Amino acid sequence: MYSLNFILLSNFNRNTNFRNNATDFVNKLAELSIPLIVFSGGIGNVIETVLTSSGVSLENVRVVSNFMDFNPEGRLVGFQDPVIHSLNKMYNVIQNSEYFETILSKRICILLIGDSTNDAKMIDDGEKFSYEQVIVIRIGFLNEKNDEKVELFSSLYDLVLLNDETFDIPLFILSSIVDSTELCKHESNNETPNI
Repeated sequence: MYSLNFILLSNFNRNTNFRNNATDFVNKLAELSIPLIVFSGGIGNVIETVLTSSGVSLENVRVVSNFMDFNPEGRLVGFQDPVIHSLNKMYNVIQNSEYFETILSKRICILLIGDSTNDAKMIDDGEKFSYEQVIVIRIGFLNEKNDEKVELFSSLYDLVLLNDETFDIPLFILSSIVDSTELCKHESNNETPNI
């Protein structure tokens, strides 16, 4: 008899390729204690299993997705609420959660990364945060060079990466933000807000 993890890994891991340096990006976030939310209309159990099998620490990761419920015999009996799909992958899904209240609401900088037009709308600039001004940097991965799509993505994202199979630029942006925050902290000898 195969375990759920074996089935998930054998069926999904072979078809899952992370962009180059994506695991470095996620592990850098963990090293810096910066929270990461993975919004997906897929299956959360699969996402967590694939991340773990790729050597990613889930310590700072919150997967907001569709999680399967199993009975004591290991049979699938349903999915947990709410059902997540491409049209409701928005911040308000978790805004009233304890996770948001204790961890996310205190952030001053959000790096939103997506690969669809709906992903760009996962957070509004006017969401409820502890700070009046929250900086949201939107990075869109566009895997097709179609002038209409490029124009649409450019209107939704701050930066559009065309046919880029790496996480080099998000990793560079993260490092730049961290470096500038450390410089500000050093120059002012004060505590700077969380990034």
